[in-house]
Amino acid sequence: MKNPDSNLLPWMLLLLLKLIPSFGCGCARVPRYRRLANMPTAAVILSFLLSARVASGAGPVEEKAYYREVVMADGPVAYWPLGDRTVAVAANLIEPGFVGTYASNSGGKPPLLNVERLVSTAPDGAATFVADQGNVVRFPNNASINVGGPYKQKTVELWFRANRLPAFDKNTGTSEKMLLWEQGGIARGLSLYLSGTDAGENPVSAEIYFYAVDAVATDGVGDGWGGPSSPVFAVAKVERGKVYHAVLVMDGDDSDLNAGVIRGYLNGQPVQDLAAGSGVGVGLLYNHSGAAGLGAVHSSTAYHDGNRDGTFFADPFDGTIDEVALYNKARSAERIKVHFDVASASIAPPQVALTNPSEGASFPAGASVAITATATRRRLRQPLPRWSSSLADSKSVKLPVVHSRSTSPVF
Repeated sequence: MKNPDSNLLPWMLLLLLKLIPSFGCGCARVPRYRRLANMPTAAVILSFLLSARVASGAGPVEEKAYYREVVMADGPVAYWPLGDRTVAVAANLIEPGFVGTYASNSGGKPPLLNVERLVSTAPDGAATFVADQGNVVRFPNNASINVGGPYKQKTVELWFRANRLPAFDKNTGTSEKMLLWEQGGIARGLSLYLSGTDAGENPVSAEIYFYAVDAVATDGVGDGWGGPSSPVFAVAKVERGKVYHAVLVMDGDDSDLNAGVIRGYLNGQPVQDLAAGSGVGVGLLYNHSGAAGLGAVHSSTAYHDGNRDGTFFADPFDGTIDEVALYNKARSAERIKVHFDVASASIAPPQVALTNPSEGASFPAGASVAITATATRRRLRQPLPRWSSSLADSKSVKLPVVHSRSTSPVF
């Protein structure tokens, strides 16, 4: 990624433009600085000498507050930003050969790519899934995520915004589902999904479930937990049209099944376990073939209130998903909050102060004027630290000034 201080250059050029308000009398000046009479009409070259030195403040959040750099620093085993521009594969920044395939059910249109990003500090777009088209990203089995176990810890992280939500059917007493992420099958795996709570055609709210299961007690210590009779999950409420940062954390224990937990985080905050007995009782997650799906079921998956077996493209999500990362460790509450803060911060323009030449300076015809300034930018709002850049001798940027009455120089 480029040096963040290179973003200061446009602001420095704006400062230079302010030095050239008019050339009707053939002169160049600094605002409120004395003009020179009889200035030739030849161009005046302004050399802007720039070097960037970064001084950071203290605090728990990284100085380089770019979302992707912060995620990469935490060691994901897979990272699909979903900033792809062509409908082919979902690129993986960690293991380039382990990619996802954009697909749709029964000849439906593929997901919409390079749509407006959900993470303001990420460098590219996101992907929009349309439920009526059965959109999904399908991933094969891979030792990093599901067939290289057993796994004691797991974290699934993504951003989403739902355009539609699943409904609750009063007649049958069942909840529709919309799948965000799933890996494995009905007996072993992880799933992050929406479940309907409101009746009607266009629900405004639903629940998000953070769910894991290893119900086959045949492979060794820490095996055999969760399942339909004693599901282990965390749950929270979400609303249609809002952006959410969702993180599922599995923190297992191979010595005491009652000590391991499932945690959920929404927008940097831990979610409350709304069901009695949920969120506890996690051991190890053994190999769980069945591949993985984003935006819909790949082939089979497990829910807290039932299973989806052999149902390709089932329970499609309707909305946008961005920045999907998987880890083989339990991310801490502090690190999850850091990710949310970095992604949610807004970048502000720097404050630029001219330090040379001094007020009242004047220049002879044909002069090359060295201008220095100090730019202090507060890259991101609290709680992130300040960035400051000192402008001194480094590389020069030449700005030609054309003799004109226009207040905007012509290049």
